[in-house]
Amino acid sequence: MDEEDNRYIELSIPNREVKYIFRTKILKWFEEKIKTKDLSVLYAAIINKDSETFQEELNKLYISSELEMYSLFLCKI
Repeated sequence: MDEEDNRYIELSIPNREVKYIFRTKILKWFEEKIKTKDLSVLYAAIINKDSETFQEELNKLYISSELEMYSLFLCKI
């Protein structure tokens, strides 16, 4: 990815309902992941402004979470 491909955006939470969901669900999920995973590569990517590595590590967290949720769903069946 070269400099021309870099895009920086600022996100804002559009309303109270979405803010509530973000605080109760997404942050809770992320806090749980932080407790159980080695996130040193993710932190280093943030500090070094390495967006490509940051995206890769975030994707790993997301995929891992999706697989855990799917496994839990299968166990409930």
